[in-house]
Amino acid sequence: MSAYDRLEAAFARHAQAVERLLAPPDIVVPGGAHLAAMWRAHVATGGKRLRALLPAALVEAEGGDVPLAQRLGAAIELAHNATLVHDDIQDRDTLRRGQPTLWTLHGEGQAINTGDAMLVRPAALLCEAPGAAAERVVALVRLVAEATATTIAGQVADLALNGDEAPTAAALEAVAIAKTAPLFTACVEGALVCAGVHEGARREAARRLGAHLGLAFQLRDDLLDVRGVKGRDAAGADIREGKPTFPLLAGIRRAPPEAQRAVFLALRGVAQGDALGDATFAALLARAQAGDAETAGRFGSELEAAWREANATFGAAAAGLIAGLCDRLAKIDG
Repeated sequence: MSAYDRLEAAFARHAQAVERLLAPPDIVVPGGAHLAAMWRAHVATGGKRLRALLPAALVEAEGGDVPLAQRLGAAIELAHNATLVHDDIQDRDTLRRGQPTLWTLHGEGQAINTGDAMLVRPAALLCEAPGAAAERVVALVRLVAEATATTIAGQVADLALNGDEAPTAAALEAVAIAKTAPLFTACVEGALVCAGVHEGARREAARRLGAHLGLAFQLRDDLLDVRGVKGRDAAGADIREGKPTFPLLAGIRRAPPEAQRAVFLALRGVAQGDALGDATFAALLARAQAGDAETAGRFGSELEAAWREANATFGAAAAGLIAGLCDRLAKIDG
């Protein structure tokens, strides 16, 4: 059985239990039923559930409190989905996972309310873990809360980067690590907590592993967008929003300064409310497509680095699951 097949089998063993934990709590007050319906509707759009299922799979392989790890995965998935609900409003995205976004169906205010409710659920979900060691629960609550706060800070930096006069690949990488890596780090470091691992070297390796996974995930996301398989309509949705992406920056890296300035001016215009003309959009998309291969090379390097850190973080069985995850991410197919 391949590493990817072993990962899929592990995910399947925990999927039902984790999915139940993603459901909204009973809120018996006016508005509670409406909130629960919106919550369920967003969760039902799916997603890969990588963050949701990875902790339980790792803890099962490593040894430790699997039911607590299932709750950890659900907590991280809810925090992730809360940020997506808010992100869709900020970016004016009308599709998420190929489905209408929550704000387009229920309005911005109600979408914000739903995202807020998902943000505060993780602490209670972890505290309700039956029979879990108190010190582990406290550590996990802190880990998820800090990861969520860092992710939000990354979104602040991401929005500030839109409209930057000359965004650099280094700045984009720093934002990606701040925005995408923390919840992956919470998955792998939290798995060590559930397994009772306190060793500093392994915890540090877990943080490096999370950073590599997070950056790889963002590189992959940018590649999905430029190839038109992101579930957000046609190719180049990020460009239409005025976002600098890794493929676009790679595609203009060797262009003359005046050509680079033209690209950045076009992106700034979008950030200031201008619409991209068809010809300008086509030119920018072509630039991003020209940077596809270089971005794909960096993506592969990050996956290799993640595999190396996995071996410093976990035993062979759990590290093999990270190899399976890397194999899954390497399939740039949505």
